[in-house]
Amino acid sequence: MASNNTGVSFEKFIQSKLFTFVIGKEKREFKIHAEAITSISQPLCKLIENGMLESVQEKVTWEDVEVADFARFAEYAYRYDYTSPSWVLDDSVATSDVMSRRNAKALAALEPLRTKSTGPQASVQQRMVQTMPQFGQSSGPPPQTLQSRLLNRAYLNGAEPAAGMLSGFQHQSNVGVRQNFAPVLLAHAWLYTFACLRWIEPLKRLALHKLHQTLLDFTPYPERLVDVVELVRYAYDNGEDRKDNGTVEELRALVTEYVASQVSVFKKDKHFVQLLEEGQEFAVDLVRAVDGDMLR
Repeated sequence: MASNNTGVSFEKFIQSKLFTFVIGKEKREFKIHAEAITSISQPLCKLIENGMLESVQEKVTWEDVEVADFARFAEYAYRYDYTSPSWVLDDSVATSDVMSRRNAKALAALEPLRTKSTGPQASVQQRMVQTMPQFGQSSGPPPQTLQSRLLNRAYLNGAEPAAGMLSGFQHQSNVGVRQNFAPVLLAHAWLYTFACLRWIEPLKRLALHKLHQTLLDFTPYPERLVDVVELVRYAYDNGEDRKDNGTVEELRALVTEYVASQVSVFKKDKHFVQLLEEGQEFAVDLVRAVDGDMLR
């Protein structure tokens, strides 16, 4: 019998009871198959099956969770991946010719980390979509025999629903100063902390992976450094403090090492300077990272 990644049969998965999550101040209701939740999280399994009030009513209310964030978690529960969040347009950033020329002049020093280390890298899914032949057409050179024609026949193309879904899972890159990427960075970070709280190890790793890839391709325009500063604040407001042996929590280690790698750019930013002046644990971790002391 076919099963999903957790070993639960699809028949059991899709026929399980519906559990309602009432999310945010909007009180938006999400009705999710219970097995989709219980199969990935032990704490949520207890919530749904422990016989307490929420379990009996088959409903729980989380007012402190944003609707968009929970929607991505719900998508993960069914697909074991989630659509990358979108940036928002920042109308407060001027786009005058003077600023455009200044940004263009600065871009040489503000390249994404990925292009500095490994060059542009298309994902496996992107390469597959780009190379897929059109529906009903054979791939490769014209076939010479019936057997080769049969072997080279293809029926899928880049417009297939699965290809579109895979494309949506890929991270985004910023290409302008008016693209506010704070919502993108914070969405990945929230899913990571949510997964930590609910003991969902695969989602923890996935969210960190997506955040890591986004940071590697992030161009640190001077106007957009505040986006990363917001991410740092979130990590140090919500993550675990450094352990007694010096170990730094994974989200904090990632954002600190990113800032350290671009410290020559960040040190000129007023939001970053204010963050350092507040004297949080981040300042200590940043000094260690800049000095080459690996964050364990």
